[in-house]
Amino acid sequence: MANDKLTVGVIFGSRSVEHDVSIVTAQQIMQAMNPDKYEIVPLYITRDGRWLSGPGLRDIQTYQLDDISQVATVYEVMFSSNTRYPGVIYPPLAGRLQKNTFQRIDVAFCSVHGTHGEDGTLQGLLEMANIPYIGTGVLASAIANHKIVAKALLKQYDIPVLDAVAFTRRDWLANPTPILERITEQGYPAFVKPATLGSSIGIAKIETEDQARLHIDVAASLAQDLLVERALVGGVEINCSVMGNIEIEASVLEQPISGEAFLTYDEKYMRGKG
Repeated sequence: MANDKLTVGVIFGSRSVEHDVSIVTAQQIMQAMNPDKYEIVPLYITRDGRWLSGPGLRDIQTYQLDDISQVATVYEVMFSSNTRYPGVIYPPLAGRLQKNTFQRIDVAFCSVHGTHGEDGTLQGLLEMANIPYIGTGVLASAIANHKIVAKALLKQYDIPVLDAVAFTRRDWLANPTPILERITEQGYPAFVKPATLGSSIGIAKIETEDQARLHIDVAASLAQDLLVERALVGGVEINCSVMGNIEIEASVLEQPISGEAFLTYDEKYMRGKG
């Protein structure tokens, strides 16, 4: 009987500061998928950019090892963007396989967080390979992942956004004085944000110039583009997910509860409460 399962490549990890969160996301996705309908192919991108696959990647304990490529059921692979062979190529294993083997990917589930995943780069690679994928396309991903660009686009369509001072790491390192003057003119309290990171990484609330200097230095070590956004006092955060293309389906509204000045990385991922 022919295998009529859809082969789904779940891509995660990558060269991103949100690497660890991506691993957890991928595990949750793979556990939720029906194995009777889908052949699940985990595709893990290491912190240095190597692609790995194999059933050993389905075990969360694997990622506690110093070198998971040494696990017997984890294999280093090559991603193929050749439209005749869209998927992954398994090189010969010493003494066991004498030639490359190919695994076609029918659809990709992108679960990389942040850089090289949510910013349109991975989506572009999949477009080159002509592999359908879950989530937004190249342009939408690139815009949504860049806070400065996203704010500019929203303003263009008269959607209210908070004021922000935008600048680059290069400008900050060359001469921080005019940037600090603009921040003071905008007013405190404010939030320092790397423009291209998520999961609240590098974000800090500031109320003085000394705090601004400290936290901008931290943010500048993480991203090239930065912004300091005026704080919204007394606002209520509401989350809503939207799914679909032609037919749009919105989720129920959710209000995240935070015990801090803002929803931190630890509260998002480490608190362990729903």
